[in-house]
Amino acid sequence: MATLPGKILVALVIGLFLLFQLQNLQKNIHVLRTDGQGYASSRWRQSETARALKQMSTSVIYTNDKVAVYFLSNKPSCAIPTANNQHALETMMESLENNNGAVLVVFGNITGEFMSLEKLTTGLNSVGFQDGAIYGYR
Repeated sequence: MATLPGKILVALVIGLFLLFQLQNLQKNIHVLRTDGQGYASSRWRQSETARALKQMSTSVIYTNDKVAVYFLSNKPSCAIPTANNQHALETMMESLENNNGAVLVVFGNITGEFMSLEKLTTGLNSVGFQDGAIYGYR
């Protein structure tokens, strides 16, 4: 059986632990209230790429982040086809090259599952921003 001083020590340790957790929770709540999280964060809300896309008249939007396009511009989009889907890649490239209002929107970097950005965008006009780029922009 534990002694009274031992119980008091355990209670103090638990109390301090809970106090630090509460302070941490309060900091997190403050950050989430002021900056948001995910696509609601200030980084995304201030996205130059999304702002430009929202103002554009487009027929088809190909992108590496469908959720960002929809959430920030309220426009539907298609995912960039993976490198091994040759038919879909050809369809996308034709659409972008034919100047029919199709654009390729890239937020950040293209990952390894896609064809290289250089191959995807050869010959396309582009507008670059700090957080991404729009290709096929006319």
